[in-house]
Amino acid sequence: MIVIRPIRNNIAVCPECHSEQTITKKVCYPGIHIVAECQCLSCQYEFLQDLPVGHACYYPISIGLKDNKVFDSYSIDWYTKQFVQSFKNKEEEHVKVERIILKHSEDVILINCLDYLYGHVLLKLFNISFYKEKNPQKGIIIIVPANFKWLVPSFVDEIWTVDLKLNEFKKYYSSIDEQILIFVDSFKSVSLAYTYPHPVTENIQIEDYSQRKPFDLESFCKKPLTVTYIYRMDRLWHQSKLEYYLFVLLRKIKILKFCKFLFPGLQNRYIKKLEQQLRKKFPDLVFNVAGIGDTGRFPASINDLRSAKPDINREIQWCKVYAESHVVTGIHGSNMLLPTAHSASFIELLPTDRVGNLTQDIVTKYTGRTALFLGRFIQDRSSPAFIADHVESIFKGWKSFYLYNHSSNQLFNFDFQNDFIKRLRKH
Repeated sequence: MIVIRPIRNNIAVCPECHSEQTITKKVCYPGIHIVAECQCLSCQYEFLQDLPVGHACYYPISIGLKDNKVFDSYSIDWYTKQFVQSFKNKEEEHVKVERIILKHSEDVILINCLDYLYGHVLLKLFNISFYKEKNPQKGIIIIVPANFKWLVPSFVDEIWTVDLKLNEFKKYYSSIDEQILIFVDSFKSVSLAYTYPHPVTENIQIEDYSQRKPFDLESFCKKPLTVTYIYRMDRLWHQSKLEYYLFVLLRKIKILKFCKFLFPGLQNRYIKKLEQQLRKKFPDLVFNVAGIGDTGRFPASINDLRSAKPDINREIQWCKVYAESHVVTGIHGSNMLLPTAHSASFIELLPTDRVGNLTQDIVTKYTGRTALFLGRFIQDRSSPAFIADHVESIFKGWKSFYLYNHSSNQLFNFDFQNDFIKRLRKH
């Protein structure tokens, strides 16, 4: 962590002469980025340093305050360009930051969860568990988009909410900086969390965030198979290369809106086929569709829980459904984070152009063979029948898998063979 109150010197290296002897004049809080205005004691160069918060942990950027020179060692266009452009075109619009005080603390950790992408905000939020566990003596302060307030754990000390739409967080807001600076000055000490963009999730208690416990594996075989398809409209389940490339082409030349019912209609057809395939094998199947969108209709045998503009109550309902699901399945993306955090297992449809992002949208709860058995990645052009086969293998195969692989059923854990045999017969 970086101590930002009281402000410390030498928190940045001069990008011009590489001297470590720098002074920090001011720390600014304009939105996604938390930056320091610094000056080098060796060459007197004045620069703005993007402090290592979120993706800045990996892609550090410096900008000259007088010459606007950009120092970017990694040249990550989607990150660098957004930051530089927002800095050069500061937004003067007033944005209210609401300060919600739950507990009073003097020494705190500041965790900035602001971002313009849904999945990035969620993953930053999951950092709370790590910092709370490692620093129980310090208070936790969260900066978060207002729509995510319901996901902030109750054990934090303060929540600072910013009421903007996600895509508006790309901008550099002077008014956010001014308000947060006042809040920060009210504490004795403030340490800035790194807020890793891809935190380790195995030890996260998702119920701390959603108030909904995940699927209990002890009840896996005690209730009818429940499958939930995670729906989205901007990235679809395609059945052929031709269909996929046509979708991409129409979107690129910006005429996709003129045939907006075609591709979602095809996706709906595949979802219906998946439900039909599964119901042949599992007559008492519970099949849900949850997610953003409302194009087309599903038969009465499918619980249609979709919403074009979901509110907090709908998201809470979705988490309840995820936690009751043996399997969630859907196309790769941030839409899979909360479903995989709550469900017993998942089958993700992975597009070829997203292979490099494998697991970034998954909350892993298990380790070893269990993680491999209950978490599966398959090609996005997989057929409904192929997905149904995977669902069946998970649901029917869990009992045997548990018997063979769970540590409680390993013979070397028991002193007497008879005890082991008795346990096996209970299954």
